[in-house]
Amino acid sequence: MFINKTISTVLAFASLNLLNPNHCAFANNEVQLNALIDRMEAQVSDFANHMELLISAPPEDKCTRLAQCSEMNFDGCKSEFLNAECPGSDYSIKECGSGKEGGCGGIFDFRVSKTTIAPSSRGYNGDISDHHVIDDVCSTLPAEEYMVDFHNSVEGEVWTDLGVNPPWLYYGSSNGVFRMYPANTDNHCEDGEATYDPRKRPWYVSASSGPKDIVLVLDTSGSMGNYDDRMDKLKAAAHRVIDTLNAGDFFAIVEFNSNAYQLGSTPNLLSRALDSEKETHRKLVDKLTPNGGTNYNAGFKKAFDILENTGSQDMTSNCRQAILFVSDGENNNPTSNNPILYDYVQAQRAKYTAQSKEPPFIFTYSFGDSANEEAPKALACDNQGIWAAITDAEDLSEAMGAYYKYFSYGLSDAVNSNFVAWTPPYEFFTGGGLGITVSAPVYNRNTNPPIMSGVVGMDFLFAAMETAFGSVTEEARDEIIQKIVDKSRARCPSFGLDGCQIEAIRRATSAESMCGTCNVLDIPDIENPICADTSKFNLSLWQNSKTKWWSYEERTCCNVGENRAIGLTQEEAKDQMCKENSVILEAIVVPCVLGAVVVLAVVVYVVRKRKKRSTLNATTNAVSVQNGLPIAIEEAVTPVAPPPPFAAVAVAL
Repeated sequence: MFINKTISTVLAFASLNLLNPNHCAFANNEVQLNALIDRMEAQVSDFANHMELLISAPPEDKCTRLAQCSEMNFDGCKSEFLNAECPGSDYSIKECGSGKEGGCGGIFDFRVSKTTIAPSSRGYNGDISDHHVIDDVCSTLPAEEYMVDFHNSVEGEVWTDLGVNPPWLYYGSSNGVFRMYPANTDNHCEDGEATYDPRKRPWYVSASSGPKDIVLVLDTSGSMGNYDDRMDKLKAAAHRVIDTLNAGDFFAIVEFNSNAYQLGSTPNLLSRALDSEKETHRKLVDKLTPNGGTNYNAGFKKAFDILENTGSQDMTSNCRQAILFVSDGENNNPTSNNPILYDYVQAQRAKYTAQSKEPPFIFTYSFGDSANEEAPKALACDNQGIWAAITDAEDLSEAMGAYYKYFSYGLSDAVNSNFVAWTPPYEFFTGGGLGITVSAPVYNRNTNPPIMSGVVGMDFLFAAMETAFGSVTEEARDEIIQKIVDKSRARCPSFGLDGCQIEAIRRATSAESMCGTCNVLDIPDIENPICADTSKFNLSLWQNSKTKWWSYEERTCCNVGENRAIGLTQEEAKDQMCKENSVILEAIVVPCVLGAVVVLAVVVYVVRKRKKRSTLNATTNAVSVQNGLPIAIEEAVTPVAPPPPFAAVAVAL
């Protein structure tokens, strides 16, 4: 989603906590806090189970839903909402105003959900022809009733007692469909179409893969510079993978040409996927230049050295590990050849097996029209991995960014039932302070293995946890954040795919990616079943597209406490558009530094706890954590939940 930057300091709190003399001071307060955490995990699991019932419906039921779906959905970029309210309070929109009584806020519809389709799932001019995308929209439409009922139920009253609004509910599908309640207008649209893709967001990836260690091994040999845009595409793909990582993940980036080099300042160690580390690595990736030969051996050796050393230093997620290797050429290491490389990789993975540990998975990508395919494919096929050939005309970032899908299949068995993921706190775009997201995977269980169809999420205000804890002191916040940090690390899910199921995943990638390791008759079908009557898909999804060419402010800004009449012209909407003075708004919402949002409470907390100083420049200071690794105090936080109502800076988490 569209985001500001993460609170990297959240992870620093976890290290400080063990040394904090007040660490045990709130033991008596934990009962209610734990009850709230358990409630959220139970509720998001219930939501996921409900979505599974809808997604896993038999094809004939899906045909019926298609007939009921025509013109029943509201697009967040172009649809006029028929029950538009301007509630204000925590439903404020910063582009409009404070949300206070007598001021300006944003338009919401509490009777329907809103839906958007990812750019890669749409055709020219927003046309939607993919039957699986249409099926996702129509299969999830009945979820509106669940969402509205949740908001208006006794559960809603529970949240009122905690002093906050009920959670936002949303679902992102594996085909790029995003449905969210309550409905409000998207603030990132181009030509009336959404630019948001839920599959690229950490809340989605975390719930579908669990904690992980990722090592990117990138070919920067001279041949990468011989073709237009090849290096740019490699860099974009690396960014895409970095963007999928969350606070519970660790990663490293290795470039290889004639030799191999690790990017960053932590040699032979993984880095925790904090915003500061992710941003540092993005910048280093952007500086990569092509030169030298193509030494596969050096790249893999550096990757395994990092993983081995990291394990001994306990700088790891202690969960799944994967090496993502991409090259456009042949292995031309002058001192060793491919058979020696194959033996080396298998020997390194065997060390894990000998210790009853899960060895790293190997994902390989032959990139470019002239790329070698034999060696990368053999490395993947021999090591439980996936290989893909990506031409110069294809999207490398789309292919590499989908690595987590492989892990998602291993989360579907009973051992991993009710698996959930948590995000660190982030600043709500709609006001109210810090928020938290809890998410869970959704599977179609009519296949073997079950197909991960998407992820559900719920967002709620951090203030609810403070209320449940019974304290709003700095020490109490430290204790609560420690709980969320523990949750963001989550448990390590079990991975239980057999050889034929892995081959099914390869077939879903492409026929060329198959390794021939399983009898073709034994390969399960992992295609999501949909309505067989293709004529049913000839429908218009949207109730209306009236506001497609309106500005975001015209679509969303309103006077608090008023309803917007149906059928206004663009000029009439512009006349009614309510927008507070920007100077006043800045003072009301939150101070800004260099255009980013500073969470003053977090910064002040760190200052008092670590530096004992009265002021702090949030862009330059840092705190130390275990192993002597610095964690920068960020000037902003990173939402890991959907755009509006959240912050709209297009930086990936």
